[in-house]
Amino acid sequence: MIKDADVRRPAADVLAQALHELPPRTAEALRALGHLKCWEDGELILHNGLMANSVCLILSGQVRMVASTPEGDEVFLRWFGPGEFAGVASVLGRIPFPSDAIASGTVEAVQLDASEFRRHLATDPEGALAFAARVSHFAAELVALLAAFTSGSLEKRIVSLLRRLVAHQPAPLQGEGVRLTLSQQDIAYAIGASRQRVSMELQKLEKSGYIRLGYRHLVVLRALSG
Repeated sequence: MIKDADVRRPAADVLAQALHELPPRTAEALRALGHLKCWEDGELILHNGLMANSVCLILSGQVRMVASTPEGDEVFLRWFGPGEFAGVASVLGRIPFPSDAIASGTVEAVQLDASEFRRHLATDPEGALAFAARVSHFAAELVALLAAFTSGSLEKRIVSLLRRLVAHQPAPLQGEGVRLTLSQQDIAYAIGASRQRVSMELQKLEKSGYIRLGYRHLVVLRALSG
């Protein structure tokens, strides 16, 4: 059971907002059924090819969703950030999770046992519809991602990736910009291009004032066009 005293700010604010967006009965059940859990940097939270045994509501930190090519290269797909639920589709569909979900830094989450989660939603139609909507939005995002990465110029594919990653950050794009912790090689794997070509396009974006490059990170300074 999750008690307000157990969660410190800003994670407490994330929890309150996430529960507020759910039907009251569903939110009450998640408080009763969930428990807090922490993972350290690099720890596996959900495993590729295995059915998730829990649903996680991320409260703080970020979770990298990565897949692997047949050659063994890591392909970065997206982040799960504060306020997002990870593992819902796998738990509800009883299907394997399609990638590895890895803690990037310390991650705190509310963990819900898969069986208890399904059991509650079987008696909570409003809650079931709310989570079905979340799965639908996630599926639509992946279809849009596939469309963006199989057509268009290299520049458009990079811009599409950066836009999507910025959209999943807890802080909006303003002030000093949004820091994305990923390398140029991560971007190359994610869009299926060579690191050299990606580096050239990123340098163009930097010269245009859209981004600032750093070691294994970049900062998006203003809204990306294209």
